[in-house]
Amino acid sequence: MEEKIVNIFRSLRPAFSREATFLLFIIAAIGIMLRDDTYGVTSIVRVLSLDPSVYHCLLHLFHSSAWNKDCLLLKWTRFVLAEGMAHEVNGRIVLVADHTKQPKDPRK
Repeated sequence: MEEKIVNIFRSLRPAFSREATFLLFIIAAIGIMLRDDTYGVTSIVRVLSLDPSVYHCLLHLFHSSAWNKDCLLLKWTRFVLAEGMAHEVNGRIVLVADHTKQPKDPRK
């Protein structure tokens, strides 16, 4: 599993013009994967036990000109298609998933 995650990040590296921005992106992505609440950057800092000074660096990441969301989306799309995680049908990308993560209704 670790190797798969490393390969995903490697494939996304060209979307970033600066190494530091790319490393912050990795931190943010891992934090988003591990967090158990939805308090944004605060959740990332908390779940990874980061120094509070990293908070402003992560905030800046989302507004940085050192990466391009369209390029990142293109790299991600190419990766999932190449790995067989998605399929193209009539020019549209279809993601295949085994379940959806939805909160449970406390009444049931």
